[in-house]
Amino acid sequence: MAKPKQVKKAPVRRTRAAIAPEPAPESLEAEGAPFAPEPSWAPGKLLSPVDAAALRSPDEAAEIALPRAAPRQVRPTATMLGAQLGSEPLPRGRFAPRRPAVRSGPRADDIFAEVGGDLAQYRLEHGTTMRRIPPFEGGLQMRSSPVLVPTGPRTFSLYCVAGSSRMLWAGHYQEGDSGTPVFVGSKAMLVEGGCLGDPVLLPGPTGRADAVARLAVRITGGVVIYDVGKDGSLKPTCSGNFVLPIGEVHGRIAGLCDPIANVFVPQSPLKNGFVNTGDSKYGERLLPPGPGEPNGDMCVINTTVPKTIFHLFVPSGQKTLYFRGADTWTIEEIPFRLDGMAAEHVTPSRTVVLGRVGQQLCGFSFDVASDGKVKLNLAAPPFGQAITGDPVLFRAYAPDGDVHLAAIVYAEVNKLLYLWYDHGADSWSLLPP
Repeated sequence: MAKPKQVKKAPVRRTRAAIAPEPAPESLEAEGAPFAPEPSWAPGKLLSPVDAAALRSPDEAAEIALPRAAPRQVRPTATMLGAQLGSEPLPRGRFAPRRPAVRSGPRADDIFAEVGGDLAQYRLEHGTTMRRIPPFEGGLQMRSSPVLVPTGPRTFSLYCVAGSSRMLWAGHYQEGDSGTPVFVGSKAMLVEGGCLGDPVLLPGPTGRADAVARLAVRITGGVVIYDVGKDGSLKPTCSGNFVLPIGEVHGRIAGLCDPIANVFVPQSPLKNGFVNTGDSKYGERLLPPGPGEPNGDMCVINTTVPKTIFHLFVPSGQKTLYFRGADTWTIEEIPFRLDGMAAEHVTPSRTVVLGRVGQQLCGFSFDVASDGKVKLNLAAPPFGQAITGDPVLFRAYAPDGDVHLAAIVYAEVNKLLYLWYDHGADSWSLLPP
């Protein structure tokens, strides 16, 4: 008799059971062996009949008879967005990688996601129950993923590109008496040339008492960095020519504050634009050329031990380029391509990176010693399936007050996949709803 499949036990402090991913093929476990990316996800692939029908045209769908009594096939690690999955159209007419926005809290996580081009609000209570919050009046025609910026203990703002004119829309929220965020107003700002891609939050101190965060937005031919006020209003960080010219871009930009606002642009070679608060123009520099040409979304995070070091990751062909430094730069190659990466610190010395390999997820970590030496931990194999968005990392609260690193990512059409980082094992586990 075959032995039952072993399931990895969750630590005692965890309140949600984790399911260990299936072991990778032996060819991927060999040290130094590159990960073979899966082909790009195509409509109808790895989908349930209901999901596949949602992607077909009305005429094509009418020709396919689906049993009326057939139960909806939902993977145990995914939670659907929307009441009727089959009625939700595809976002923006194409399958672009999407990222939800998350505001985590001790009692519940508030999730803001794009469903059919509209902004949908959900509340995940106790990590098990998802309910949809009635939307505010008026459609947005979203053209980017939302970005969430906390503006106070009980307030925050959402920013996204919307409308045919590609305006920058800001929606302001306040925590209600029940703890559920309530929409309190919005403002749209037209930018000459229109906004392109996703707005990017630049984490880190701003150096200004009246600026709680900074936001970078691509426009035609350049990038604008905004200071976000306590009321959610936007003001260009640069006092003079507030547009950083960048030319052709090969992916999503990334950046941070320290408190100088830094933007990194995936060009060949990589471009770094930076500005001090109140400066009349941007400073610019080019990073040393790497062994390949950057051609994907960038990810950047900094460490402060023993001094400030920027860590940049950018796809390049079938590999990922890793730049680290501040004034001088060291370049390494990671032997597999990661797209849509996100990074977060789990300890002062360890940083976790999570991204996509084809339509799977792949995570690794790196440690920075007190002398500044960096060790990459690349042993984790790809896991998951039918991933159609880019992961977002956030801090998830347990009822006992403990805080853990978690991730959320789109899967298939309109499903969310939840993941939990196990620091002891340095790996990710899939979470059932």
